[in-house]
Amino acid sequence: MAQWSPQVTVFTNGIARLTPTEECDLSHRGIRVERRPIEQLEGDRGILTAVRLLGGERIPLTGGFVRPVWHPIVDFLAALNLNSDGSGHLVTDRDGHTSLPGLYAAGDVTAPGPQQLIVAAGAGARSAASITHDLLGVTAR
Repeated sequence: MAQWSPQVTVFTNGIARLTPTEECDLSHRGIRVERRPIEQLEGDRGILTAVRLLGGERIPLTGGFVRPVWHPIVDFLAALNLNSDGSGHLVTDRDGHTSLPGLYAAGDVTAPGPQQLIVAAGAGARSAASITHDLLGVTAR
């Protein structure tokens, strides 16, 4: 981002955690870190103009990127006791097999988590092929 704009700020909204190393790396690139919670995004006709922090301070800007807080929705599978990573994403092999035979998973609920749409779609296609092979009894050579 610092290559595209001389003024870049990372807003943690009071919840995102940065390691000291990450913050040092950002600082060396001239990127400011703002930890205070965001009260409101301001704009006019769909154009972002400022971030208003809790307490009223406004930080003018001309654009931004949002990183949503993400968690996989797999609670309905809890009784199956599937293998998952530390973030709750299902662990699968490259063909989508979970730790429960006959159960497959692909996309954002699998480790490493949210991916580009094309990557998730490719994982889904691979899992679908694996399901078809397993149902037909086709074994890999």
